[in-house]
Amino acid sequence: MSDFCIQIGHQDIVSNDLVHLRGATGAPNELQFNETLADKLALRLRDLGHSVTVTDANYHAGIYEGVDYDLFVSLHYDSYSPGKDRGCRFSAGDFDHVREESQRMVDILIRDYPGATGIPLYRNNQTTLGMRQYYGFNYPSRPTPAVIIECGVGHHPEDRPILTHDNGDARQGIAEAIALAMTTFAGGGHAELPLPEDHQEPAVGPTNYQMKQNREAAFEQALQIAQQFEPMMSDQELARFHNLRDEWFKIVSGTSLLMEWE
Repeated sequence: MSDFCIQIGHQDIVSNDLVHLRGATGAPNELQFNETLADKLALRLRDLGHSVTVTDANYHAGIYEGVDYDLFVSLHYDSYSPGKDRGCRFSAGDFDHVREESQRMVDILIRDYPGATGIPLYRNNQTTLGMRQYYGFNYPSRPTPAVIIECGVGHHPEDRPILTHDNGDARQGIAEAIALAMTTFAGGGHAELPLPEDHQEPAVGPTNYQMKQNREAAFEQALQIAQQFEPMMSDQELARFHNLRDEWFKIVSGTSLLMEWE
């Protein structure tokens, strides 16, 4: 029997100790998906004889202190914007003290989850800084392997019918696929997934949420620019104004990034 910890991504994040995380409430309807998936996954794992602790997105001493779980899993799905690729992706942490074990779980998910669900890997499992340095990886003890699971692109027209019922609840098939990967991991299973020698990690582009943040920041910047310059400007001031305006348009279009988000 294994002892698993399942984190419901974004649940009660508005009360997180870290103020800058309180606005990270997830993609539309993601919390409902995460909550119902966690319920189904925990029930399935318990049916298989495992011990399961389900928790929200915050730190709780009674859950994490003095406990070395066999595996910590954080459940999520990706946001969608028109033209975005569909797919699932998985990551261990950059600063994981047992990264080899965590990566073993990632490799099992890469190998088994797409075939079990019909949801392909997102750009050959392209990850983001927000995934690799996910704040929740700081919660479990150092000996605990930990992964974040983006089950698919939540509102992609091809992923959504696989991920959820019409009412937004997670489908049992997603829970079954993750439960299978977790029990394979607990049983010492491995996934041999050598990358080609010429493999290169794809460039990480802005997510829908990140572009939203960029547009909001750009609006604030535009207000500051408008207040900074008087109607009568020197040639040097006018040139600076046009340069700032060009940068602003890049930010609004999402081609220039102000910050790195999940």
